[in-house]
Amino acid sequence: MYSFAGPRAGNVAFSGNFNQNVAVAWRIVNTEDIVTTLPIPTPVLAKGSHALTPFGTVLKLLPSLDYERVGSAVSFTTHKGTIEGNHMMDTTIAALNASQDAPSRTAASV
Repeated sequence: MYSFAGPRAGNVAFSGNFNQNVAVAWRIVNTEDIVTTLPIPTPVLAKGSHALTPFGTVLKLLPSLDYERVGSAVSFTTHKGTIEGNHMMDTTIAALNASQDAPSRTAASV
C-alpha cells in the first residue's frame, strides 16, 4: 500500500493493528510538508507538572490527539515556498521521478 502526503492516521492501537495486518505499507513524505506532521500529538506530562499553569489548563481542555503514523516512510525534501506547494502531488511526483534518475540516492533532493 502506498500513501502520499497523509497526516497521522490514528491512535496507538490503530497504528499497531494496521502495521500488523498490512504486510507492506509505504508513506511518501515531503519533509517540508506540514500536513504529514498533523494532527500534532498532545504531550504527556508527568503527574502534577504544569497542572496549575496556563499550558496545563489548555492541555486539559484539548481532546487527546494521540495519533501515530503507519507504514514505513520514504522521505524527500523539496521546499516550494508555500504550504500548498510543499503539499502538492506534482511536487511528490517530481521528487520520485528525480530519484529514479539517481538510483544511488535513498531520498530525492529536488
